[in-house]
Amino acid sequence: MFRIPALLLLLSSGSAFAQQDSARLIRSLSGPGGKVVGSQFILDEVRNRFTHPQDRGLVVFFEWDAPSGEHALTASWKDPSGKVVFISPDLRIQSQSRELRAYWNYEIYPTTTAGIWTIEIRIDGQPAGSHNFELVVPAQPAAPTGPSLDEVYRTSIRSMVWVHKLDQQGRRIDVSEGFVIGQDQIATAFQSIDFADGIEVEFADGRVVKADQLSGWNRLQDWAVVAAPTLTVPALPLAPSPSIAIGDHHLVFAVEGGLSRTIGGVDVSGRRQDPVFGERIQITPALGAETAGGPLLTPAGKVAALLGGSQLPGSRSDARSTPAGSPYWPLTSLPVGAIPIRLVTVNQPTSLAQLNAAHVLSEPIRPTSNFLDAVTAVTPKKGAALPDTHVAQFSRRDSITVLTTWRRKEKDGKGAIGAKVYDAQNSLVVDITPRKVNLDQGSQTRLQFDFTLGDGPPRSSYRIDIRWNDDTVWRTFVTLID
Repeated sequence: MFRIPALLLLLSSGSAFAQQDSARLIRSLSGPGGKVVGSQFILDEVRNRFTHPQDRGLVVFFEWDAPSGEHALTASWKDPSGKVVFISPDLRIQSQSRELRAYWNYEIYPTTTAGIWTIEIRIDGQPAGSHNFELVVPAQPAAPTGPSLDEVYRTSIRSMVWVHKLDQQGRRIDVSEGFVIGQDQIATAFQSIDFADGIEVEFADGRVVKADQLSGWNRLQDWAVVAAPTLTVPALPLAPSPSIAIGDHHLVFAVEGGLSRTIGGVDVSGRRQDPVFGERIQITPALGAETAGGPLLTPAGKVAALLGGSQLPGSRSDARSTPAGSPYWPLTSLPVGAIPIRLVTVNQPTSLAQLNAAHVLSEPIRPTSNFLDAVTAVTPKKGAALPDTHVAQFSRRDSITVLTTWRRKEKDGKGAIGAKVYDAQNSLVVDITPRKVNLDQGSQTRLQFDFTLGDGPPRSSYRIDIRWNDDTVWRTFVTLID
């Protein structure tokens, strides 16, 4: 692109030439710069060849013999092909003598066309001379072009997997994404394997393998690496870290109906550091829950982050029976640099059973038809009506009530009803003693549990699990807001 700063300076003196009716060019000079001394303009150096980037600009100086009075000067700049690429605005000058001098500054850019340029001057619409100068501008290297969207799709799709969560009977109860991050290593979100009794990894070629071991995990950061035979499936390349900035455009494999993937763009809209959950990267537009565990790709197809970012561990449950009151946490992402890949690949894998025994995983939800409903609310005053509207935010000064409703729909109505409250680390903070009941088939039974979370830090969230005998049958979450 051609640009001209178009600084035009008139210099005149009191000397006079022979009277003539039109302007006559006396001389034209060019150089890399100059300065005004009195009524004279002095070039630092006179030459007609200029080389970029050593020369960032040049000055063209003209001197005429012209009648005194008012004149309009116009400069036209022609590139080496002879095309006029810029015409300076007319400059009107009131001259007191016949001596007329002026100069123009010209800036040279890396994109300026090399070759012989010409500046042509008109005074009062009549040709008044021209000046040629040569620009030497080295050719700029072509900007590197990345792979096309089709190329990124075809290269990356073979490394994508589906992560199926299994229940005790080996049935699939939830699905999310994952990708090969190393030999026999599948990266996914922690929420994708939380409370699973088993895992099935389905590769892009249709191969399905069962897995029940993790090479690494972090409940709060929301990532996990599943140990599974990848055979010849390549790992997705990792982008250097940090490589994500606000406003960056990235790619994701969105999930359509029927477990089909489409590749599309998202924008990085925010970035924050949470004191509990670590770094999170916000992206827009919002993505579906099945996309959790997939990669956030650079336009070149390299993994910049892992999609997930739940700040309510345990909230992703059996897709067939999402608990009432369970919040939806929008998918964010975790910079891939937060996953210690080298450490993960040498770790001795740990089984899901070991993780359950160590209370790393949330307890699975095993629904019972005897359970009807539950709400959480501030404990009502004595004699006040029981709550019927679910409340999710509380003060540390509040007493929290969980009101549960039951009726026997199964063959056996005898059992014990209790509740457990966990923090984000899955540590037990409240254990409500179970109460033995014998549910009636014709009428409802309502049980109320009261507890406080006064020692919890502000803005912390807790998971409430309602239990029938030894199983969690329903869960919800509450947050302390002060």
